[in-house]
Amino acid sequence: MLGGICLNILSLLSFGCFVCFLFLIIYSINENKSKILKVYAVLVCGSLGLWAFAYSFFYTAPTKESAWFWHRIGVFGGIAFPVFVFVLFMIQTGNDKKITKIWQWMVLYLIPVGLLIVSLATSNTIVAVDLIQSTSGFGWTYINKPENTLFWAYLLYITSYLGVGLFVLWSWGNKAEYYNQKKQSHAILFSDIIVLLIGGTTDLLMPMINDYFPPIANIGLVVFIYGIWISIKRYNILETSSVAASDVILDTIMDPVILMDREGKIVRCNNSTCALLDYAKNELVGKNVLDLLDENSRRYINAQIKRLLKKKSVSGREFVLIKKDGTKVHTVVSASVAEDKMKGFLGIVATYHDITARKQIEQELLENNRRYKMLADELYNAANFDALTNLPNRRHFFRNAVTFIDDFNEYGTDFGAIYIDLNDFKIINDTYGHNKGDQVLIKAAQRMLGFIGNGDILARIGGDEFIMLLGGVENENQVMDKADKIKKSFGKGIELGNKTYSLGASVGYSIYSRAGSIDDLIKKADSRMYEDKLKECKSYLLREEARKA
Repeated sequence: MLGGICLNILSLLSFGCFVCFLFLIIYSINENKSKILKVYAVLVCGSLGLWAFAYSFFYTAPTKESAWFWHRIGVFGGIAFPVFVFVLFMIQTGNDKKITKIWQWMVLYLIPVGLLIVSLATSNTIVAVDLIQSTSGFGWTYINKPENTLFWAYLLYITSYLGVGLFVLWSWGNKAEYYNQKKQSHAILFSDIIVLLIGGTTDLLMPMINDYFPPIANIGLVVFIYGIWISIKRYNILETSSVAASDVILDTIMDPVILMDREGKIVRCNNSTCALLDYAKNELVGKNVLDLLDENSRRYINAQIKRLLKKKSVSGREFVLIKKDGTKVHTVVSASVAEDKMKGFLGIVATYHDITARKQIEQELLENNRRYKMLADELYNAANFDALTNLPNRRHFFRNAVTFIDDFNEYGTDFGAIYIDLNDFKIINDTYGHNKGDQVLIKAAQRMLGFIGNGDILARIGGDEFIMLLGGVENENQVMDKADKIKKSFGKGIELGNKTYSLGASVGYSIYSRAGSIDDLIKKADSRMYEDKLKECKSYLLREEARKA
């Protein structure tokens, strides 16, 4: 009677563990976790739940064949859970990134798959060579022997996988900066060690010694369940973002706010974000913020996130967001890392302020400034340069002459002036028209420009009158020689197309050191130019008289 009651109690306890694991599976699926973390949480709970479920029927199996059936179902969970727990711990501590190759995953699962196949295909299992009723009256138990090679393979497998996994978890918790991470590792380590001690004694050691008591590691899993539950509810184990699960009412904030993880994946956003970008919330959550940026902003977003994670906050960064319809929105972003000593990293909170209107005003101001500058340049050119030849006009000439005077007064650097008047230009203008006359003037100006050096000035001060200032002259003869060269250059006329127009030049010159003032300098050069013009007229008259005679 007592044995039957105890036997039923073991079955009920084992089934209760199964129900708890089923609850954890449902809870894990509904929790806000990353996909891979959720998968392995479900796999761990599923394999352990299968073990507890099978053994709730194993204890009370009516026949030996039935007991073997439920035992082998339980073995499936017992073999599967160590590898799932190992991977779960690697993901939780961030060490899963070390397992990057497909062959590494294949090797990882090769041992448990091999053990499972052999246990199902042979008469022995990893922990039993035979099943019998326990002498204590608690139901079926199993007998194991040292000759069972599957047992030693399983012992090596479970020791290495769980050993490495627990060591990784312990190291992570020991080095953790945040209180929650330390508590997560402590809770899991404590519960796992207790379960391993119970299971190692009742399921691995005792079957080697006697058949008094049945295995109860599946019932001892209640300690593991308790540890996992405390870690989930109190220390947020498996949570990828506590921010996403918080009760903060983001929609009271007028500016768009986006909450994201370390990789820039959007975890949560407010209504202002949806209104700004014309997306629904379910379209934005899960999307990488990189997908919302224009090409220029994308180039340095990863660097900005790394800088943010290091400095904890940034502000005043300009980004261009792309709305659902492709429209660009200029924004200023302020972002900070949400974390505390209790829960550690919570997420990245980014606030966006729409500055599109400001950008449009800035663009309009830039365009207006550009137009103003163009107008100012046009007015300056009109006031200081000859519209036809693009040479400095009289006003610009006298303004720049001050520089030559200052050099003379400070350094004694003399300068000269050459006054040039084009002969016979009026005849060309009257005979061939103003358009042709303008072309001749432009050609004449270009020819004169060939006689000035750096710092010299050539200006048009009248219809066909030009004046040249030459800096750094040593004596008047130097200026006179250049005047003669200019005069001779016009002796060959001006060529326009296939026609040569006869156009001479009368020139006069002077130097500042002999003139004493800029006005006297020009007057003296103008006077000599007039004398040269008179000579040209007399020479022309004499030639005409000789021709008529």
